[in-house]
Amino acid sequence: TLALNPSLLLGQYLLLKEMPRIPLTAPREVGLILLASACSFLARVMDTNGFQLAEPGKAAMFRCLEVPFAFLLQNYAAGDIVNSREIWGTAAILAACILGIVGPSITLPVDEHTPLCCA
Repeated sequence: TLALNPSLLLGQYLLLKEMPRIPLTAPREVGLILLASACSFLARVMDTNGFQLAEPGKAAMFRCLEVPFAFLLQNYAAGDIVNSREIWGTAAILAACILGIVGPSITLPVDEHTPLCCA
């Protein structure tokens, strides 16, 4: 394997008296890399635009929802085993998001003797 570290390249040149050969990459692979980087850039642009337009609390909640999806990808796409601690953490995140959605709609009864700090 070739590491593109200048000190390693210099060391190989000094030891072997030849410059290492960099393997040619197929044009299709370069195209796929460019396509993936363009899609990643567009996703980041849309992500930033969404956070600028959304309410801060909801935007933070959606950022937290990335964790459960990451565990699903870890389990199904990569085939890694998700342990029970990760499942409990994901459940806690989902519960917090549900409370964030439902919480503002819950109103507590207020009478005239209740201090404003506790209402």
